[in-house]
Amino acid sequence: MFLKNCANVATRLMGISRVHSSAIVPSSLQVRKNIQTEVENQISQGTAGRLFAVVHIKGSQYKVTEGDIIVLGKYHLEADIGEKIRLNKILLIGSSDFSLVGRPVLKENMAKVEATVIEKTLGHEKIFFNYIRRKSHNRMRIRQEAMTHLRINSIELNSLE
Repeated sequence: MFLKNCANVATRLMGISRVHSSAIVPSSLQVRKNIQTEVENQISQGTAGRLFAVVHIKGSQYKVTEGDIIVLGKYHLEADIGEKIRLNKILLIGSSDFSLVGRPVLKENMAKVEATVIEKTLGHEKIFFNYIRRKSHNRMRIRQEAMTHLRINSIELNSLE
């Protein structure tokens, strides 16, 4: 099924209306070049639509679009409130027509995701209660984890070079 869908996409980009078993299939290099030029055209003309990205922040992956708010529960960033930061580890970026996947991350000059720290607070209280019967042993600990809220300002995609 996957190969059939790839063939349909390739034929649509090549301008062929239907693939027959007797048809000459273009080389994979030619198909790749056509797809790359199509994506380059969408990027340069600004018709790529709404972009999304998968970013890696301190051990977790988040799928984000512009305007999203991310809550980093276990991880506390050192940035101050109102400070703009750039998320460098971009694993994937795409839109409705294409996706660019890094191996393991995209090059830093290929894409840019910027965010603003909007709030730093403590999470809700977690109560750890330990009790051993008939031993006069009660131990109660309360813990609050630091939380950071980020707003994604922009996702920009540069040329594929």
